[in-house]
Amino acid sequence: MAQSHSLLGCLWFELEEEGDGTANILREILGQHTIELLTLDHSSPADVQHALRPVYWIKALFDLQRAYAQATAFPNIPGILPFDLICATVLHLLNVHVRIFPGPRLKPEHSGQRLLITHAILSGFRLLTLLNERLDFQRVQHLQKALQQISSQPENLSGIEQFIFTTLMPSALAVQPNSEVQSGTAYSLNLRQLGLPTFAEGLYPLCLRPGRLIETAFTHIRERGRLWLTWYWTLFDAIWASEAALIQYDVDNGAKSQEVELAVPTRGTSPGDVRLQLRNGRRNLLSAIFNSACSAEFVPDSCILESLKATVVEWWLDSSLDSPSGPSIISEKHALDIRFSLDTFGTWLRDRARHVAPTVTCVKCSPSPFRQVPIAIHGSERSNSIFFHKNPLALPSHENQDTSNDIERLDTPVSSDGVSTTMTTRSASFSSSTTGPPRRPSRPVTPPISSRLTPIASVNSHFSSSTGEESPPVPTSPKVKLGTTIRQVLKSAKERKCLESCRPSNFCFSASGLHLYLWGGNISGFMRISTSPNSSDEIEDGKKWELPAIKCIAAGTERCVVLASHQDKFKLLLFNADKPRPEAQISLDLAFKHYTDCCMVMSRDDKYVALAVNDSVRLYQMTIGQIRRVRLHEQLHLYQHLAKERRLLQSPAPGALSSRDAAREAQSQSAVVEQKLSFSPSGDRLVVATHLADHYVYVDVYKLDGEPCSPISSQPKCFPMPPFTASDGGLTNVFYSDAHQIALICAYIAKEYPNLLYFTGSWRDIVTDEGFGSKIVQAAQASDSSFLVASGLSEMTHLKFNESGTTESRRLKKCASKLPSGVFKPGNLILALPHPQTAIAFWTKDSKLVLRRMDIGQDTEAYTDYELRSLVDRLQSEDCEAIVLSTSVTRPGKDSTVLHRESLLQPPVELPGSLRPISELSPNGGHAVI
Repeated sequence: MAQSHSLLGCLWFELEEEGDGTANILREILGQHTIELLTLDHSSPADVQHALRPVYWIKALFDLQRAYAQATAFPNIPGILPFDLICATVLHLLNVHVRIFPGPRLKPEHSGQRLLITHAILSGFRLLTLLNERLDFQRVQHLQKALQQISSQPENLSGIEQFIFTTLMPSALAVQPNSEVQSGTAYSLNLRQLGLPTFAEGLYPLCLRPGRLIETAFTHIRERGRLWLTWYWTLFDAIWASEAALIQYDVDNGAKSQEVELAVPTRGTSPGDVRLQLRNGRRNLLSAIFNSACSAEFVPDSCILESLKATVVEWWLDSSLDSPSGPSIISEKHALDIRFSLDTFGTWLRDRARHVAPTVTCVKCSPSPFRQVPIAIHGSERSNSIFFHKNPLALPSHENQDTSNDIERLDTPVSSDGVSTTMTTRSASFSSSTTGPPRRPSRPVTPPISSRLTPIASVNSHFSSSTGEESPPVPTSPKVKLGTTIRQVLKSAKERKCLESCRPSNFCFSASGLHLYLWGGNISGFMRISTSPNSSDEIEDGKKWELPAIKCIAAGTERCVVLASHQDKFKLLLFNADKPRPEAQISLDLAFKHYTDCCMVMSRDDKYVALAVNDSVRLYQMTIGQIRRVRLHEQLHLYQHLAKERRLLQSPAPGALSSRDAAREAQSQSAVVEQKLSFSPSGDRLVVATHLADHYVYVDVYKLDGEPCSPISSQPKCFPMPPFTASDGGLTNVFYSDAHQIALICAYIAKEYPNLLYFTGSWRDIVTDEGFGSKIVQAAQASDSSFLVASGLSEMTHLKFNESGTTESRRLKKCASKLPSGVFKPGNLILALPHPQTAIAFWTKDSKLVLRRMDIGQDTEAYTDYELRSLVDRLQSEDCEAIVLSTSVTRPGKDSTVLHRESLLQPPVELPGSLRPISELSPNGGHAVI
């Protein structure tokens, strides 16, 4: 049984990563299967077996979807397949049930195969009823007609098939209006009594409390009372919950070994103990159900028990489930065929993902109505946004242009032999994209109107040459022409000096504020510089690491984490103090071509790292030589559900938008624009701010004292953005105060920031002190939850909480003096508070790298500037051991053995509980291979 759950866990991992693409996967399977049925040779066992494999694939998809919809009363569940597609698939399987095995009599060797088709139909039909949507009259007629065609020859059906096709499904169709049985009090009470969790709450740990509910259920089922169908689905869903918990555990803890290179026990409980608890709970539930059913007092029809077993993973191999109807017709050969088919499905998904073609936004495929363009432009103040009002290459000559797109300039220089590979949008399949809501790591197929835009390498030669501001060509010696002033010559020489010097493009402070990290630009690797001056009042302590392709860096006090890429893979590397090599690493399952800008933070105690990338939040725990991913109960699906409800209440008048624009607008409103993270000063809380395209910001605070980590509030705090906000970001920081249970949100959008969200109540306070000036450029938090805020008016403000929980602010006029005005823009200035009485700031201007230390005591205000140019140039010129990234994993004790995953569906490789020090890996010409 463990092997089967691990096999399904690998499949679920692949399918969950697809998000919206799951619907396209199902469409491709249906299309391919329909073509195969047209050329099916019924006399060939090989052809019949080949035609059955897509049925097993579809059942695996349905089972995962049932886990999404488990114990959920909402009719619109994020990540679920479209209702029409599920209904069409069930009709297709009913047709397959008849077409694959035609004729008046069924061969005995085909009985088990057709029973497996029946199981897939039952799984899909249960998914239909879980969605709590009403079937229209035409669909009901189609389903009833297909059921009548199957049951026209009852002598050709087994007992379980007769029960499903003549009793269960017709009864469910008869009571389906408004889904009273599904969403009424009886079903809800049953779920509450059982303790069935939703997918958002976490499928495990699972603590079911059946009690006497099972005996009551079989009494209603045997007597065929008014609610017998409700009790039947309660048992059916409870059994599947115990199976889904085991499968999801394998997904999170080793179904795909790329993210479990450092498999270590969870806090207080080893992975083996958790799995053992889940298996024991499953066994106890099955024993309680089937022992009660087989007792003298509660003996129901044997066909009912057989239909309940259909949702148990490989029930025919479980000796604890005694079949009252005799030996199972599912043979060992059928079981091997199912496993082989699922393995083939995984290979197919892997190959399909390699050949998915990314797309870029253009006027034709992602339009923004012209009437929304002024709203998007107003208030954005982003000079690198260009609007194309006409694109003759994308529009036929007979069509009028009524849409436009804003295209951001390139974030990275474009060389002549390649283009930027950063993509923020993609096509989930070669077929058309679905409009259903995405699953928990939501990745919208169609970008939101005026959303984060795809960098485009070249629209035309003029546009390419005029937009590469970040990497202008290195000028040669200046040629003084007639009319050229001395000032222009000096300016050209100054620009050449800036380009020749070491100039980082990215920088950040550690969470403690004790170190400054520089990377990007023409820096080879990254640097760490101490922010504390020595006895001579100079800053000269620094270190450099040679590491290519750095995406992001976060640091705590003594340790830092680096997100780097190699080929099409990502790695998270943990560095400690002055050690030349990383002490731990872990591979991430991020899609390289879908990678967007990330936000990564580390706690002050060097214990946790949070990463927001590709519209999902990941949490990792750092121990000695180990990195482990911690499960986090994201609530993105809840945000999107609230956004959809709000959109329905505020929908425009009919005819305001075309149907095509309205559909795209509806989908784009639930898209994630950006996410900001931060740890509390104590390190035991994580605050996440999610900005959706509906112009609302949702804030959740997670407690890190257990696993999975859950939010402290059942409902997220949310507030609207200004109406003129463009959907291209704008949040700068988010913080959380442990002592006051308040979240502070800063944004470079309007003067209504920062915002204070009180998690002890239901109200929101806006800091309106005039000292804040205008938009917030950057902010920092101290250990005592005081804050330093820099605004767009070249001002700095010190913010503190008083005893009553309100705020008081003090404008720092002297500390903000003599700062270049161009510094006060997002990305140009960073702040930190290593001590409540000490603040530091860093900025770059031309060739200067300036660190300012500020004394912000109660009655004092002073600052000292340190020029870091000489220190950075010295570190750049130093030779250090280069760290070479590698996607191979070396087995301890066997340096020459490289582990490869021949198939994603093979059982995961057993790795040791602790990571082998990288220094023990075989060297490669003086390079550390990791």
